[in-house]
Amino acid sequence: GIWFAHFLACSYAGYCRSEMNDHQAAIDLLERGRELDRRHRFTLRVYTAPLYIYRTEAYIRQYLDARSRLPRARTLLLRANMKRACREALGRSKGWPLNYCAAVRVAARCAEALGRDRKARRLYQSAIDLCSQTGRRFELGKAYLGYGALLARSGSADKAAPLLEAARRVFKEISAPHYQRKAADLMG
Repeated sequence: GIWFAHFLACSYAGYCRSEMNDHQAAIDLLERGRELDRRHRFTLRVYTAPLYIYRTEAYIRQYLDARSRLPRARTLLLRANMKRACREALGRSKGWPLNYCAAVRVAARCAEALGRDRKARRLYQSAIDLCSQTGRRFELGKAYLGYGALLARSGSADKAAPLLEAARRVFKEISAPHYQRKAADLMG
């Protein structure tokens, strides 16, 4: 009914706000969608799981954007929100392979944001494998991009190059020029 349509609108608008780096507006919309899901207990989990993935991404972006300029107490709160959102995204998408691959990719980003690079590498590789199996091309490109960026930042440019090239190629094939440019920029 109307509440499910409202839920979907919150989910997609929150995703768009997150992509535009309007973190707080994204989080507000995604939290509103989450509350609708809790209140109405929507049974179409395959359609509700993405909200939890988008919510985690918004919290990660907010944390990465603000961590160096906020007081320690506020930074710890942002970390806690990010970790809680990540656990929920993994749990909500577990039975849905098309969504789970994205949740694993977001968990890799979360681990990376927390400075757990070894865990992030393992999760990015898992996300690449899962996205390849499910055919989720956009998520596959984002997994390649995230893993390549992590390796490049850690000084492994030779290992990062093929991943970034794979990301660029995927984004070109699916006509995602914004992400194609991101991969190309990281390649140098």
